Amino acid sequence: MKTKFTVACLIAAMLPAILTTPIMAVDLLKCYPTQLAAGDTSHARPWEFKEGDIFHVSQFVLKIGDRFKVKTGSADLGVGHCADGAIWAVLIPREGGTLTSPVAKQDEIISHVWLRFHPKQIINLFPPDSVFADGNTNLTTRIRAIARAKMTSSWQSDGNALIPNIKDMTVYADTKDGSRRFFIVDTQAQTAEYVAAFDRQSFSQISATSIPSVVVKTVPEAGSKNVPPGEFEIKVTFSKEMTDGSWSWCDVWENSTPEDREKPKYDADHKTCMLKVKLEPNKTYGYWLNTEKYTNFRDAQGRPAVPYLLVFQTESQTEKTALSAAQKWLALIDDGRYSESWKQASAIFQGGVAEPSWENSMNTFRKPLGSLISRKLKSAQPMTELPGAPDGQYVVMQFETAFTNKKSAVETVTFMLEKDGQWRAAGYFIK
Repeated sequence: MKTKFTVACLIAAMLPAILTTPIMAVDLLKCYPTQLAAGDTSHARPWEFKEGDIFHVSQFVLKIGDRFKVKTGSADLGVGHCADGAIWAVLIPREGGTLTSPVAKQDEIISHVWLRFHPKQIINLFPPDSVFADGNTNLTTRIRAIARAKMTSSWQSDGNALIPNIKDMTVYADTKDGSRRFFIVDTQAQTAEYVAAFDRQSFSQISATSIPSVVVKTVPEAGSKNVPPGEFEIKVTFSKEMTDGSWSWCDVWENSTPEDREKPKYDADHKTCMLKVKLEPNKTYGYWLNTEKYTNFRDAQGRPAVPYLLVFQTESQTEKTALSAAQKWLALIDDGRYSESWKQASAIFQGGVAEPSWENSMNTFRKPLGSLISRKLKSAQPMTELPGAPDGQYVVMQFETAFTNKKSAVETVTFMLEKDGQWRAAGYFIK
C-alpha cells in the first residue's frame, strides 16, 4: 500500500528528470508545409485552428523600414492554417509588447497582434530557435474569437482564406489603451501603410454572443468521486442557448460511457442538456462533450461549443453500504440514544471506551451542540490499514454538519466490516 510519504518520494525522485528535460524548438514551416510559391486570390480555402496550434515564442520582432516595428518578449502564439500552410497568426504577449509607428508620438503597448501573410513567411516571422511547444492552451477560445473577428479585414471571401503575395502582409495590433492599428505591409518595398478606418471600427465581433458557448456547470461535477450508482440523470449546462436535437456525447476511452436509458434532451431553457443513464458501482466514467471531430453541441447560431472533458467516479458498493450503516448509527446519537449507539458499535470501539465513558463524553461534547440541522457527506475513503488497528476493511467518512448551536462542524466517522459481515462504528470524532 502506497503512503503519502511514498508518493511524495516518487514525485521528488522524478523532479530532477522533469526539470532537466529540454523543451525542443519548433520549425513551424515543417508543421505547416506549403508548396505555394506565389499568391492566390482566386480560390478561397477553409482554415482551421485547434488547441495544438498554440505555441510559445521567446521573442518576436517585425521591423519594416526605419519607422515601424512590432516587438514582444515572451508571448503565446496561435497559428491558423489551411491545406496549403499557415495563413495567420495571433500573438498575445506574456511579458509585454510595443508598437512603434508614425501614428503615435511614442511606443504603444499592445494587448495582441494579428498577422496575415503568405504561408512561406511563417519561418521568417517565427524562426525555429524562437518557437517552443509549451503554449498556453487556455487561450484557445480567445485566439479563435480574435481570428474570426479579424479575418474579415484582409484576403478573405466569406470567412475563407485567400493567399496574398509573398511580399504582402497585414499587421493589426490592438493596444492597451483601446486603439486598433491596421497596417498594410510590403516587405519588399519596406513600407507599412496605416489604414485609419480600422481604428474607428467597433470591435463588436468579439462579444458574449459571438464567442463559442462553453460548459458552465455539470451534474455530477467533473472530478466527483462519490456519485451514487443506479439510474442517474447527467446534466450539462452551457453558457448560451443551444441547438435542440444536436449533441456529441463522446467516449474518452473505450467503453468510458455508461448505458443510456433515454435519448438526450434539452431543458426548457435550451441551455441544459440531460442524459439519463445507468451507473455501475465503483467505476470511472468519462465523456467528451464535443471533440475536434464531433461538434454537434452547437449554439443557436450553429457555432460548435468548446470541447469539455467530464470524468467522474461512482461509489463502490462497499462505500454505499458503509455509508448507510453510518447514517443509521449517527441517527442514534442525534436522538440522544448514546447507550444504544455504543451497543451497536464494533468490538474495537467497545474495547477502546467503556459504555459509561462514552455516554459521559456524548453528554459533554455532543449534547450541547443541539439538534441536527443538516449533514452532508464530504468524503468516503476505503482503507485496509489504520494506525493501532488490525488490518481489515474500513471506510473513513467525513460529513459537513450543522447543529442548532454550531452551524459548521466536521464529523469524522470510521466504520469497519466485522466477521459477521456487518459494518459497525470503529471511531467517531467531531470538530
